[in-house]
Amino acid sequence: MGWFYYLSDNLVFPIDVVIRFALRGNQSELKPAQIVDLDPKSEQGSSLRLGISEPGSHRVQYISPTDIASMDTTPENTEIINDWLYWHDHEML
Repeated sequence: MGWFYYLSDNLVFPIDVVIRFALRGNQSELKPAQIVDLDPKSEQGSSLRLGISEPGSHRVQYISPTDIASMDTTPENTEIINDWLYWHDHEML
């Protein structure tokens, strides 16, 4: 729950990202998107999920921070996401 508040208090949205979507057969596809919010369910202690929207879409879907392949954002936003990745033993961006 602490991570939810740390991110919600400090991230500045939207954040331009490239997302790695898993496909069948151990393959993945990279797609541009924007992080637009946090999943409100993350506040209740479930795993942290980021709300993303693909270009031209108003639909929001939720992903793990580990699905981010790259970001084009402020150094502060990058540091915040990397804090979460580091703390959870994932490769930083």
